[in-house]
Amino acid sequence: MASKTKKPKAEEESGLSGVFYRLKTHPFLFGGTILVLLIVVVAFVFVPAVPNVGGEGQDQSRVFGYYNGTPISYMYGNYFYRALQEAAAAEQFQPQSGYSADSNNAFNLWYQAFIRTVIQTGMLDEMKTAGYRAPPKEIDRRVAELPNFQEDGRFSSTKYNRVNRNERLAIWRTTEENYITGKYVNDVAGLRVSSAEKAFIGNMAFPERSFDLVSFSRSSYPDSELASFASANPDLFKTVHLSKITLAAEREARQLLDSVKGGRFTFEDAARNQSADVYKDRGGDMGLRMAYEVFTELAEESDREVLFALKPGELSSVVKAPDNSWAFFRAEETPYAPDLTIPENLEKIRSYMNRFEGGRIENWLLARVETLSAQALSQNLSLSAYLESLVTAADPALFRIFRLSRITLAEKDAAEQLRSEVQRNGISFAAAAENSIDEDRGQGGDMGRRMVYELSSVVVEETDRNTLLSLRQGELSPVVQVSGGWAFFRAEETPFTADLSLDENKDKIRNYMTNPAFSKSVLVPGDSAGIRFLFLELGPVSLNYGNVGLFRSLAVQGNAEVEQAVSSDNFWRIAFSLSLNTPSTPFTLGTSIVVLTVTGETPADEATQNSMAEWYGTGWMMYNALDADLNYSFAASPKFEDNFIQTFFSTMYQETIDSSR
Repeated sequence: MASKTKKPKAEEESGLSGVFYRLKTHPFLFGGTILVLLIVVVAFVFVPAVPNVGGEGQDQSRVFGYYNGTPISYMYGNYFYRALQEAAAAEQFQPQSGYSADSNNAFNLWYQAFIRTVIQTGMLDEMKTAGYRAPPKEIDRRVAELPNFQEDGRFSSTKYNRVNRNERLAIWRTTEENYITGKYVNDVAGLRVSSAEKAFIGNMAFPERSFDLVSFSRSSYPDSELASFASANPDLFKTVHLSKITLAAEREARQLLDSVKGGRFTFEDAARNQSADVYKDRGGDMGLRMAYEVFTELAEESDREVLFALKPGELSSVVKAPDNSWAFFRAEETPYAPDLTIPENLEKIRSYMNRFEGGRIENWLLARVETLSAQALSQNLSLSAYLESLVTAADPALFRIFRLSRITLAEKDAAEQLRSEVQRNGISFAAAAENSIDEDRGQGGDMGRRMVYELSSVVVEETDRNTLLSLRQGELSPVVQVSGGWAFFRAEETPFTADLSLDENKDKIRNYMTNPAFSKSVLVPGDSAGIRFLFLELGPVSLNYGNVGLFRSLAVQGNAEVEQAVSSDNFWRIAFSLSLNTPSTPFTLGTSIVVLTVTGETPADEATQNSMAEWYGTGWMMYNALDADLNYSFAASPKFEDNFIQTFFSTMYQETIDSSR
C-alpha cells in the first residue's frame, strides 16, 4: 500500500501556495518550474529604472498593439511599465551601457514585457467575457497586506493615507487584475489529467541507472600516423609562401595587376592602398601556409596547380575567389615539404585530418578500444575497472602513500623567516602552524596520509614535488610555491607502497580516475602510442532523452566530449538495454569512441512513483505546458493586433531625434 501524505487545507491548495506546497513535499522532483508565475504576477518592487518611452502620459504613438480592441499601451506605472522594469532587473540591464534602437538587449527586454502584457490583457478579457468579478472585500484585504502599508507587522492607515487617491486606485486596480489572472491560471492549471497518463509518466521515471563511461579521444591519434598520412599526401601539406591582393571587380583587379607588372606601383604599395583582404596591412604577405590552407582562397580547383608552380617573384593571373571577389598572387618561395618534427606542422595536419579524415582516425581508435574491451571481458572486468588496473600498474609511483605537514604563508619572505625559526628550534613546528593560512592549520599542519598524485593539486612545480617526496622523516623542506602562497613542509613518514586491497585506497584511485584534471592514457599491446581517455561516473538517471526537466538529468555539463549523450537516442538505447556490470561494445559519441557499463539500477517504490505521477498531473505538466499554451492562446489569437516593431523603432528613433535637438 502506498504511503499517503496528508493533504493541506483547501485554502493552502489554492493559488500559488499550492505550488510551493508541492515543491516542498517533493523537492527531488526538480523538473517542474513555475515560469508561468512570472507571467501572471508582477510584484511591487523597486528595481533599476529603464528609459521611459511612454513618459507619464499616453498617446497613440505609445500603443504597441491591441487585444480585442483594448490597447496594449506603455505608460508610467501600468502593467507594461512594471513588466519592463522587472525584465530589466532580472537581466541586470543597465541603460547607460547602450540603450538604442539597434540594441538587441533593449529590444528583447521590451518585447518580453510586451508579450507578458498581451497575455495579461487576454486573460482579463477572457474573465470579463465570462462575467467574472473579483470580490471587493478580498481585494481590500490583499491591498492591506501589501508591504507598502505595513508597520510593525500590521496594516498602517497612516502609511495608506500618505498615498494620494490616484495612486491608491492604481494599486487597488493592479491587485484586482493580479487576483483575476491568478484565478484564470488556477482554473486552467486545475484541468484534470487522466490517471492513465499520470501513471505512464510515473513509470517513466524509473528505473534509474548509474553508469561508468569511458570516452576515448581523437586526440590520441599519434604523431607518427599524422606524419605517415602527410608523407602519403605531399601535395596537401607542402609549405607555400604567397602574397595576395584582392579587389571586388575583375576589371579593377586586371588593371591593378597591369600597373604592378608595368612598375607603376610596387606589389606592397598596391596591397596596402587598394587590397580588400586581411593581408593588406602586411603588404599582401600571407605568411607560411600549408597547401590545403590556400585552397579556400581559390574558387576554381584548376587554379591551384598553376599557383603552386609559380617561381619566386612571379605574379599569377587574376583568379576568382570563393566570395565572388578577384585576386592575384605573387610567389615568395618555391613550395617545399614541411618539417614533420615541428609540432606546429603536425597540429595543422591534425586539424586537416579531424575535418576531412575523421573516419580514418575513428577506425584507428575503434580498433584499439575493441582490443582493450576484449581484454577486459576476458578477465570478467568492466572496461573502467580494467583501465584502473592498467593505470595503477603503469604508474605505481602515483599511488604511493606519503604523509607531510605544511605551513603556508602568503609571502615568500615571511615563509623563509618562519622556516628559519623552526629550523633553529626558536619555535616548534606546531606553534608555527598557528600562523598558517591553509586548511591543515587546525591539525598542526598535518596533511594526513595521501597518495602521491594528490600532491599535484598542492605544489605547483614537479621538481618541488619530487623534493618533498625524497625527505627523510622529520626533515624540513625548503620553501616552495604552492596554490595560495608559499610553504615549507616536514616529512612525517617515508613514502611507502599503498595496499590497494583497502577500500580507502580503492576510493582514492577511483577519485584519480574520475578527476578530469589528471590526463590519463593506456597502452594497447603492440602500439607505442598511449590512448587518452576520460572516465566519468554518471547517474543515477532515468531514461531521459534530451534531459527533460521532469526527470533527473544526465549531468555531463562541462565535459564537451560526452555532452552529446544528452540528446543521443543511440546512447539511451544502449544505456537501458545493457545488462548490469557488462560493458557495451565500443560506439561513437560525437567525435569520441565510448564504452558504457551499467553499475547499478534503482527500482521505483510505489510511494515515489505515485508522488511523481501526482506532481506531473498537478504541477509540472500544467505549469510548464501552460507557459506555451498562454503564448499560443493570446499572442496567436485573431483578436490580437501586433504593432510592436513599428511602434518600438519609430518611438526610439523619434526620441533620438528629439534628444539631439
